[in-house]
Amino acid sequence: MIELKGERIFTDSMMDPRVSGMLLKEDKLVFQYDSDPPFVLFQLQAMSFVAQKGKRGNGPDEFIFPRLVPTTDKNLICYILELTNRKLYTLDNHNQITCYPFKLSDSGVGSEMPLVNVGKDEFMYVESSFNGKSVFRTIKTNDSIYSKEIYNLNLKPDLDSWVPYIGDFAVNVSKNRMVYAYKYYKIISFMDLDANNVKTINFKQSEFDEATLHVADGLDLNVTHYFGVCGQSDYIYFIYSGRKPSETWKEETSNCYIEQYDWDGNPIRKFRLDHFGRFVVDEKNKRLYLSNPREDDPIYVYTLSD
Repeated sequence: MIELKGERIFTDSMMDPRVSGMLLKEDKLVFQYDSDPPFVLFQLQAMSFVAQKGKRGNGPDEFIFPRLVPTTDKNLICYILELTNRKLYTLDNHNQITCYPFKLSDSGVGSEMPLVNVGKDEFMYVESSFNGKSVFRTIKTNDSIYSKEIYNLNLKPDLDSWVPYIGDFAVNVSKNRMVYAYKYYKIISFMDLDANNVKTINFKQSEFDEATLHVADGLDLNVTHYFGVCGQSDYIYFIYSGRKPSETWKEETSNCYIEQYDWDGNPIRKFRLDHFGRFVVDEKNKRLYLSNPREDDPIYVYTLSD
């Protein structure tokens, strides 16, 4: 294991430490918030403020629970999904948000929906399904949108709730690979985009306690394993806790672990960071950026040397 110490970065504007998502595209770093404004953009190398975008609210084209959606489209920084109504938007290279005419189907269950753009009018995502959670592909042809279940992510046939199978999803189109990391099981599944070949890595650690489904705030009684993923061209990076949320917040200074794999599921390296939070990896420049929710100046950078 490689021990890393972060270097704090001081930005040229005030930052809210309560980041709910981060996305890196070329030289733009996007921070997502469940507050107003929902999106703040920085230029990466200088960590200089670029723009704040969007408005939180219930009005037309306002955001309540937005999520950043990665894309390889060179004209876009990313897509944005609003979970409450399944509407999609584009965030372009001119920092403009535009409604995108592609409405995703609604399962009727208020769950997270990790989503990745994999081609023109084509997306892959993880959503609640009849037996818990599944990977889906959806594509728009002319004026119709078609969705197909690709792979069921359930681990136990007798546990068909979607809650235990919450996790993070990443796709690498050029390598024909997708990956799912479970939050409440120390399990990662690597597969091709049609799920014909699946490699599941099960570390056989503590598992989800089914009794907590019937307890107020019961999820926090379970160990959080993986709680974030960053897919890059050559490798994929997972952030790992291994503690219950209550244990993490009691610690005077919390740390976390980053596990690096290739897209075939072969482990490369493991890092121990001296801070805890959301993260992205700049693979080209061998740097990792982390936002610590406990700090007024929350951004730290780590060097990922060879």
